[in-house]
Amino acid sequence: MVTIPGQWLDAHDRAWAFGVERLFGLIEGQYVDASVALNLFTEDMARADARLASSGQKGDEAPDELQDELCRREEEIGSDRFWREYPKIQREAMAAVLQRRWARGEWPDDFERRKVFLHAHLFVFALDGFLRTLGVLADTPGAPDVVADGAAGLRKALPHLKGVRDSAAHIEDRGRGLNKRGQPLDLKPIDNSLVKASGGVLGLSNLNGSKLGYTTEAGEYGEIDVSPVTLSLVRDTFQQIINAFPWRGTARTIPHTA
Repeated sequence: MVTIPGQWLDAHDRAWAFGVERLFGLIEGQYVDASVALNLFTEDMARADARLASSGQKGDEAPDELQDELCRREEEIGSDRFWREYPKIQREAMAAVLQRRWARGEWPDDFERRKVFLHAHLFVFALDGFLRTLGVLADTPGAPDVVADGAAGLRKALPHLKGVRDSAAHIEDRGRGLNKRGQPLDLKPIDNSLVKASGGVLGLSNLNGSKLGYTTEAGEYGEIDVSPVTLSLVRDTFQQIINAFPWRGTARTIPHTA
């Protein structure tokens, strides 16, 4: 949780204060997005683990909808035609089963698998936006030094944030093993729990536990941990910067609702 000591900045120069308040609003939005993304990511990971644990029992407990649909169609058209046209009938039966599942609100398996990656990316993009906007605030005349120090501290703590975000945003280049100038990447050696390669590897949107990884433009394999630990670094930096400014009005918290 982050606490803002007031509603407005306590400054005589209202034009300056308005500009800084606008930046704080942008920074707050990125922090909230990162928080929401982390919650959704955590829920997705838990559901994925539950699906994996129950996958061996699902076939015993759930009716075989496809087999039921095939039997129904065989009864409708007769065995001769059913087996003569079996490949086509099987495709149509599978499509019918899937349509019914989707109508019940069940997501396709490949869509479900992508949700955890989607929310991991949202987390990374929100952190990148947070840090970029923090850099603008640091360059604002009259901003206390703690803003620049906080931005520098986050960059040091999350050295691969920019590289991972840029590779995700420019997949059209990185997916072909190219940098932003269209030149081949100089892949660096990699040795982690996911892969070991002395000649480097082109990694795109990999999840190693809670860590989202990409090969960056520098040819290094970078990861961002989508975790409460990472978010706490951002939260603490945000709070320190907020506390460095004078405020007036009623204090509030982020989030501010139950």
